[in-house]
Amino acid sequence: MRSQPTVLNIAPPASGTGGIAFLADLEQRSALAERYRLIRFPLARRDEPDRTPWHRLVRTVDRGGALVAALLRHRPDLAQIHTASRGSFWSNAAAGRICLRLGCPFVFRIHGGAFADFLEELSPERRARARAALRSARAVAFLSDRWAERIQELVGELNWTVIPNAVEFPMIPAEERPARAPGAPVTFLFIGTLRPLKGLYELIDAARILRDRGGGPPVRFLIVGGGRNDEEAAIRAHYAADPTGTVEFAGIRRGEEKIDAFRQADVLLLPSHTEGQPLVILEAFAAGLPVIATRVGAIPEMIGEGIHGFLIPPRDPEAIAQAVVRLAADPSLRQRMGETNQALFREQYTLERYVERVDRHWKQALRRDPL
Repeated sequence: MRSQPTVLNIAPPASGTGGIAFLADLEQRSALAERYRLIRFPLARRDEPDRTPWHRLVRTVDRGGALVAALLRHRPDLAQIHTASRGSFWSNAAAGRICLRLGCPFVFRIHGGAFADFLEELSPERRARARAALRSARAVAFLSDRWAERIQELVGELNWTVIPNAVEFPMIPAEERPARAPGAPVTFLFIGTLRPLKGLYELIDAARILRDRGGGPPVRFLIVGGGRNDEEAAIRAHYAADPTGTVEFAGIRRGEEKIDAFRQADVLLLPSHTEGQPLVILEAFAAGLPVIATRVGAIPEMIGEGIHGFLIPPRDPEAIAQAVVRLAADPSLRQRMGETNQALFREQYTLERYVERVDRHWKQALRRDPL
């Protein structure tokens, strides 16, 4: 083995959208790139839209050939395959088989909140194929213990570890937050892709519940982000059909503008129908915000009820409204939760902790050690 091991990082294209691409970009910028010869390989190209099944087949063959060429050229000691569920998993399982055929062991990194549901819905034959693919990896990394346990109930015991996500995001001291004028609304921030699956219809419906009920503390819902034209337009139309005056669509914000959105906010609100381990929650922790989020994916292991925020069922506007009122009415609780979340971020979700975990994962896989 070379003094500096080579790792082929199989992930979405560099600077692509989505959490997996973000994490792979983060790895390339981190100390991992100093400890390993780290080579990024995208299984799909950013300029390739999904058109027809025939086009997808041709694309798969093309990228499979490119993967063979990359393996022969770089002779990696290990491949890391980031994967989600459904088509992503089957493509990545095929990539794993190619790696093994050419003598390169690999590890899986499982993302996406729907992975266990995906396995559960498979026919016995296809689940057996998924089980064989997972077991052919030298190790499998999950986002949380509970997730690892559920998936192993479906596919059997795996050599596994837990690697939570991480973000590079500035800590925002309380003194940097603007003072609230008497009677000013408490700001609940949503930040992400504007899609119905993010629970934005329910957020808007919760705003209407609060308006119709009246009598509570003043609140504002700040929605930051963009989406596919039809989905974003449908969400905006849903609000325009019965506006409350408390919902603001702020568009996409990046860099300092994004950081400022967290600085202006009091609470992060994420009412998604499905999630893995959302990076935006980690950003909220760094910013010192309490979090209201749905009880999906790895979120219940991130949010202690009443400690870091509140957990709500998905698709439940009434539950959103109740959690909003509880935090809007209690500034001392918001402050206590925000301080707790910043301490948790420092302990668990910094880039340094992430590098430690991934480095240990790769070293153990290279040595064939149990995790």
